[in-house]
Amino acid sequence: NISSLFSSFFSIFPHFPLHFDFSPSRVSMESVDMRHVLAWRPLQAPCNTTVLYCVQFQGEFELTVLNDSWVDAPECQQTPRARCDLTFDLGSDSDYNLRVRAQCGSRRSPWTKLGSPFNRRDTILTAPHMEVMVVGDSLQVLFHELPVSAVVRVTVWKRGDERQVRVLFVLLTSFFILSFFSLLLPSSNYLYQKI
Repeated sequence: NISSLFSSFFSIFPHFPLHFDFSPSRVSMESVDMRHVLAWRPLQAPCNTTVLYCVQFQGEFELTVLNDSWVDAPECQQTPRARCDLTFDLGSDSDYNLRVRAQCGSRRSPWTKLGSPFNRRDTILTAPHMEVMVVGDSLQVLFHELPVSAVVRVTVWKRGDERQVRVLFVLLTSFFILSFFSLLLPSSNYLYQKI
């Protein structure tokens, strides 16, 4: 009988990974301010344990130099979440293929790929929140919620004297930075612009 044949087979090979009939669906990339998060619809197949997900990526280097290989996303192996932060994995301006699969016990689904390659150049950039305060003879500029890496240009000039501008370029690598423009003249109006 076929049922006893399957039972015998699986008692001999208990860790043989079976494939699901279902795979994660609606795989999408949300990329804002250089934070790249792959998301998908959780598996809809019945599972008697927690469904875990694995994510892999393949950039130009993996495709051409490493002979079409895929790399496991370290933070997204055996994860129960239906999303994966790939910000630090997708480190170059090349196209990346991305894929995810589900696992229920020893059963694994087929890989589901993102519909088209992702390139971090396609991230949506938003203007950072900025606060400006005068502290003594200095202008204090405070930034919040910055991208992982950004360059901000702040230009300051005295009202009516647009030819005497002071420009500060700041490489922002964290979520908070404090900059000072010294030697502002008292009782003068200053204008500023951020880019």
